[in-house]
Amino acid sequence: MNARAAPVGVEVLAPPVFGRRYGLRLAVPVAIVAFYLLLAVFGPMAAPYSPTDFNTGPPLTGPTQLHFFGTDGYGRDVFSRVLVGARSILLLSIVATLFGVSAGCAIGMISGYRGGFVDEALMRLVDILLALPGLLLALLILTSLGPSGVNLVIAITIVFVPKSARIARSAILPLRGLGYVEAARLRGARWYSIVFRELMPNVLPELAVEFCLRFAYALLLISSLGFLGFGVQPPTPDWGLMISEARNYVSIAPWTVFFPALAIGIVVVAVNALADALSSTGERRAAQYL
Repeated sequence: MNARAAPVGVEVLAPPVFGRRYGLRLAVPVAIVAFYLLLAVFGPMAAPYSPTDFNTGPPLTGPTQLHFFGTDGYGRDVFSRVLVGARSILLLSIVATLFGVSAGCAIGMISGYRGGFVDEALMRLVDILLALPGLLLALLILTSLGPSGVNLVIAITIVFVPKSARIARSAILPLRGLGYVEAARLRGARWYSIVFRELMPNVLPELAVEFCLRFAYALLLISSLGFLGFGVQPPTPDWGLMISEARNYVSIAPWTVFFPALAIGIVVVAVNALADALSSTGERRAAQYL
């Protein structure tokens, strides 16, 4: 036999294998998300019709060679509106998620590292925000400020801060007593330097997963607010608004609801699959050092 026998009593563990199947699991959602981002950038250029022009075809016409996704109740091309609508929902979701997760993670990391009164004060404020459902809190903010893209970003940022803070705090707590943190304290590093230069790089995988999950939730939240009339306002196309406008025709023209809903569903599933793949990547890489 070519393979050498392992010593008696020693268990041989094979290293984690990142095979073709696992690579495909990560590559597919990345490709879908990248496609949607390209759609947000170049979709308006690829749209065959203006998304706001009425009577580009007979109203409530099913999918044809001229109108791939059919037309809505105003004769607008649904395909063009889906393409152009990708820009607003994806841009708002990315910006709101970036602000909300960044602010929440900063609060959570500071709270977890400092402990004591700082931790108690910050976490009690976080608990107050967590007591309100996300959609209800966003509606309260938008009702006070008025519906607009900027106010939508502000509302979702506030909704995301407490949840991201809790995740970041739980990731920091096991690390603050480790040796490299103590070494940083002994050499006189400031607390904020320890938090953002020593601790944050070690929790980036968890924060990346949190960003993906929040991004998927932002897509659903913005679509829900658009459906309720608190998102992007007409005549700008928006997937949630398109579903709201077409709900009266769902029985006679289901394509007016199906295609924007399908666009939302695919990107949300892809982002969640990306979060799962990133989480598994972090676990497998950590296992190599155990």
